[in-house]
Amino acid sequence: FFFLMIRRPPRSTQSRSSAASDVYKRQEQGAHKPVSKSFWRAFRYHFGSLAFGSFIIAIIQTVRIILEYMHQKAKESGAIKQNKLLEYLFRCLKCCLACFERFIRFINKTAYIQIAITGKNFCRAAKDGFQIVWNNPLRFSIVSGLGEVFNFIGKCSITFISTLIGFAVVTNFEYYRS
Repeated sequence: FFFLMIRRPPRSTQSRSSAASDVYKRQEQGAHKPVSKSFWRAFRYHFGSLAFGSFIIAIIQTVRIILEYMHQKAKESGAIKQNKLLEYLFRCLKCCLACFERFIRFINKTAYIQIAITGKNFCRAAKDGFQIVWNNPLRFSIVSGLGEVFNFIGKCSITFISTLIGFAVVTNFEYYRS
């Protein structure tokens, strides 16, 4: 099995390694302003993909707002009090749309990452990103969990250090003592 992996690596590995080698080649040649150039490339070549992902989220949010409006009008008219099934239906639809929106946000996130790595269009990048996550669930859950832990530690560290600096400033400067 390992022999087969060496002969023919997965497609995602090839694209990531090509992106990484491209970055290292540019660093060796002495590329100037790599961050600003990458922003330029993102907005020049992939602005439509970014807009398309945002448009999908906007459509889902619009449907949720319309559903909430219909629910409020049904409450005002008294139809909800007369028909409990209608209340249940509205709550189920709201729950399903909220779950669907979270799912699409996740797909957008993986698609944007794939667009940055491979330069593909939105739909192909979303498919590839979802396949990578689907094929590696344990890796992604471990990395996601570790990422959350490090984010929490970072937030706590920043809060603690800011509090210490603020305390030192307040207690040591004459302007703040009085």
